[in-house]
Amino acid sequence: MQNNQIKDALDLYAESLIKKKGLDSLSDEKREILKDKVKETLVDHINMEILRQLPDDKLKEFEKAVDDDEKTVEDLGKIVESAGLDMEQIVKKVADGFSEIFLKEEM
Repeated sequence: MQNNQIKDALDLYAESLIKKKGLDSLSDEKREILKDKVKETLVDHINMEILRQLPDDKLKEFEKAVDDDEKTVEDLGKIVESAGLDMEQIVKKVADGFSEIFLKEEM
């Protein structure tokens, strides 16, 4: 998936959760703030799950690359890709769990 597709998917996901929670009547400004927070939190949770699932050798390689000022985000992505993780499964698992928590949480 390309960056624009990912951004669009995150926007749709966040909007859907806000609507399911009955918060779509918020002002545009508050809804955008909440939508951004939902997207940011979901991405953080996905990244944490990816790191949890990286094999030890790839995790060490990733940590070393993070400390290397010459490594780019693309370099880090290549390390994750080389681990052979099922990214679709990870994203689905995290999104499902996140949805459940978000929808139950009091606002």
